[in-house]
Amino acid sequence: LGPVGNIILQGSYILIHSDTAMACISRKEGKAFWTRRAAEKQTLSRVAVSGDRAFFAEGVGKKTADGPAISGELESVSLTDGRSVWRVPLAGGPSGVIHSETAGLVLATWDSGLVDARAVKDGQRVWTVNPAQRGGWWNPGMPVLWKDRLILSGGQIVDVATGKAATALHPLTGLPVPWNLPYKGFGCSMPNVVGDLLFSRGLDAAYYDLSNGGSMARLDGSRLACGWSVMPGSGVLAVLNGQQFGMCHCRNPIASPMGLVHDPDVETWTISRFDTPKQESIRR
Repeated sequence: LGPVGNIILQGSYILIHSDTAMACISRKEGKAFWTRRAAEKQTLSRVAVSGDRAFFAEGVGKKTADGPAISGELESVSLTDGRSVWRVPLAGGPSGVIHSETAGLVLATWDSGLVDARAVKDGQRVWTVNPAQRGGWWNPGMPVLWKDRLILSGGQIVDVATGKAATALHPLTGLPVPWNLPYKGFGCSMPNVVGDLLFSRGLDAAYYDLSNGGSMARLDGSRLACGWSVMPGSGVLAVLNGQQFGMCHCRNPIASPMGLVHDPDVETWTISRFDTPKQESIRR
């Protein structure tokens, strides 16, 4: 398989994949059910699984603000025997695939910000969205699924079932407005959603309270790696140092891994992103 990109446990199956191949083996016996290799000069995207199905894309991703430029395919296969259930062409080779159980959709995503939503049943397109074409709020990176919302890399939040902009109540007017996070992208760190909190890189480590309008708080003095570097567990928030573990080589001089616990007496300032309302609409 080459360098393994991910290992996914799904019922009695173990799905292992790299950039060029993947294999499904028995979780109980370790025997291979099937293997799959990418075509020559092609790569496999990240893989999503649901029930007895796996979803992945084959192609060559290209980072560009104008969207993908190289052809690719999105495919659904059976975990039991690797048989193709459906396969549909894409406008380009995506970098990732996300599955939404609640919406019944498979989302092909590109580093350019484009998202192409397809029905799990037959691969038919349901909606597409490209934040690169929406007022410049674009930053490379994979989107994040949170409940029935999709958080795009530029900070925009859309309804995962329809692709339409989600709304939040403006804190000064109480009126519904487009819901956007205050930071334009997650930098080179991969965002991590746990419960109602989104952890990511906002210069330093940062977290967003999604239950309260997505306000952002920063953990000053931390330097994250390019992977999942902020991880909560057992009441402790681990903030890893990317330089220490050899995962980050940018010119950020701050290097301080931390383990944090909740303290309700600590005052934390947060940042929200809302347009300035008209004076007459402000509640007083």
